[in-house]
Amino acid sequence: MQEIICHIGFPKTGTTFLQKKVFPNIKNVNYLAGGKIKQLLHDVVQKDDSFYNKFKTRAQLIQLHNSNLNMLFSNEQLTGHHIKTEFPNRTQIARRLKAAGVNKIIITIRNQSDVLESSYKQYIKSGGVLKISKFFDLNNNLNPILYIDYFNYVKIIELYSEIFGLENVKILQFEDIFSKNTTFYNQLASFLKVENIDFKNSPELKVNKSLSNFSTKLLRVINHFTYHSYSPSSLISKKLSSVFFYKTLRLINSPKNEKKLISKYENEIYSHFLGSNSLLKERYNINLHEKYFALKKWNKLE
Repeated sequence: MQEIICHIGFPKTGTTFLQKKVFPNIKNVNYLAGGKIKQLLHDVVQKDDSFYNKFKTRAQLIQLHNSNLNMLFSNEQLTGHHIKTEFPNRTQIARRLKAAGVNKIIITIRNQSDVLESSYKQYIKSGGVLKISKFFDLNNNLNPILYIDYFNYVKIIELYSEIFGLENVKILQFEDIFSKNTTFYNQLASFLKVENIDFKNSPELKVNKSLSNFSTKLLRVINHFTYHSYSPSSLISKKLSSVFFYKTLRLINSPKNEKKLISKYENEIYSHFLGSNSLLKERYNINLHEKYFALKKWNKLE
């Protein structure tokens, strides 16, 4: 019997790259692009039980699985939302995927320091105006935009292992996607039961360039006056949106070997996740990249 395999993210772990460059190019796998399954997954994540029809979802998914090959689909929202929420009910999402006929789960993770940096820059790109100290809070004393415990990976891995069985849950690291070794692609191929994925012959492997620290700080100020998702009104023309300024700044000012914006918080971040990352390494026998544990001493920024 052919299997239905779901990649649930996390966001900022190379999901867009995987969805556009890797998954569609894997031979002998029926990859279902996001547009074909968008509404179905929206219902899985968002609908209340009183409106959700699990039998309809299962029938739709089985109908889409009209191939002799294993089917794969991907959507990072299945891990819940980390912005302005304590998350949709992630246990409910997992159970709905199981009831819909999904057999296996792929989870991609990334060291928390890098993922928080990337999340903050994405927030500014989308029109955010808060300083990084107000964006997330390590001590839960404020009302942050981002809840950092969303990136406690043990919690969701435990959840999916309980529902699907540990042998049917594969954890892959973002840090291996662009490395010279083939760990990520070999493990992915083995889990999908296909021949080795020749990533060297796939489209160019590269990480999207982000804004420099200066440009990010400048865009945060500009966002106070422009049209964007956080503010549907603006003091200037909608044509000069946050997206317009982001694209302009990206062309003229890219980061070059500079410290992270969150550099003065890195020790706290590593300490906050030390226990869960150690448990992740020991319990699930994952050879975590050193970035998950690399405590550093940074001078406080002015």
